[in-house]
Amino acid sequence: MRVIPIRLAALILGLLMGGCSFGVEGGKGSEGTLLATSHNPRANLSVEFYGTWVGSDAAPREKWVVTRIAINDGSTGKKIRFTPDDPQTLRDSFGYFADVWSPDFNYLVLPLGRYEGFVVLPTGAVTKKLRKQGHGKIQIKLAGDDSPLLWHEFLGWQRHHLLRFSAGLSGDSVEFQYDPEAKTVYGLANTPASFRAISAMGEIPIKPLRR
Repeated sequence: MRVIPIRLAALILGLLMGGCSFGVEGGKGSEGTLLATSHNPRANLSVEFYGTWVGSDAAPREKWVVTRIAINDGSTGKKIRFTPDDPQTLRDSFGYFADVWSPDFNYLVLPLGRYEGFVVLPTGAVTKKLRKQGHGKIQIKLAGDDSPLLWHEFLGWQRHHLLRFSAGLSGDSVEFQYDPEAKTVYGLANTPASFRAISAMGEIPIKPLRR
């Protein structure tokens, strides 16, 4: 991958239809053991992470290698399998995270790949996808315009549902927040003017980051 200063890269945030894939789970999975479960008590939905643990003799469960993600509807017993666009980069760099539900439990975020960004789903839409096999998902992507793709890092949540993440190259990254209700992107005050955010409806401004 060609490395250039991040100030020369263009940031694209795409709220697109498509991207990652969803499929109905059929029976028990064979791709590893259950590593963790993240539950949404309001919607009775759980995200299940399967794979293996890696570590040392002193800490045998230091990190997890995720090979499969399933979303379990506790009300119906149905499951769907979530497959990122680029699962390999997530496995190689331990890019999965368990803090997938927003603090108000209204949104779910899952990684698409280290260079692919994230997918953010309203909780109500997750249930719909469980019943209709993936219709209507919203994809958020960050990428360079015609430059190398940007490395993405999940940072957590701010307030009720602001998604915090960073994007950059070679350790030079910029922090952003995405408000899925307002469909607004917030960036640091020193975000380069060449950076831009684009949704399926067109370009949207990057506003000063709220603390």
